[in-house]
Amino acid sequence: MKVARREVFPGIGVRVAAGFGQGPGQIDVGGGVSIPLPILSRGQGFIDRARAEVRAADSAARTMVLAAEQRLQATHAVARERHEVSLRHVEMSRGAADALQLQAQAGYQNGRLSAFELVDASLSVRDMRLRDLQLAVAARLAELEVRRVVEVGEFD
Repeated sequence: MKVARREVFPGIGVRVAAGFGQGPGQIDVGGGVSIPLPILSRGQGFIDRARAEVRAADSAARTMVLAAEQRLQATHAVARERHEVSLRHVEMSRGAADALQLQAQAGYQNGRLSAFELVDASLSVRDMRLRDLQLAVAARLAELEVRRVVEVGEFD
């Protein structure tokens, strides 16, 4: 806008002409100066265009900010949900896994369970702990995605 509003001096034209006249040995010489009116032009035709370009750039910037905010909110919601699922699973499975393992060990020590049942209980406990780990990793990856969106601002 500042460039469009600056004052512009349109310029002065100077012309000199020479040529042969209608009579024998006649040479015509002429000169002239042209000054456009108004003498100073403020570039009025460019101001409307510049304003339109400013409005278009502002609209594009607001659109990008809105898209970034929506992406950040969606990524944060996913991260929060994964974290909550991980915490719920850990709370639910921790007590059950410990109780199951203690029960299997006590049963094995008393001779009531076979080695296969002990292995099966141990595998169940291992699977629960692996699930805890998978959910914790998924939650951490979601947090990292939130940080990437905030720091880099990449759009897909």
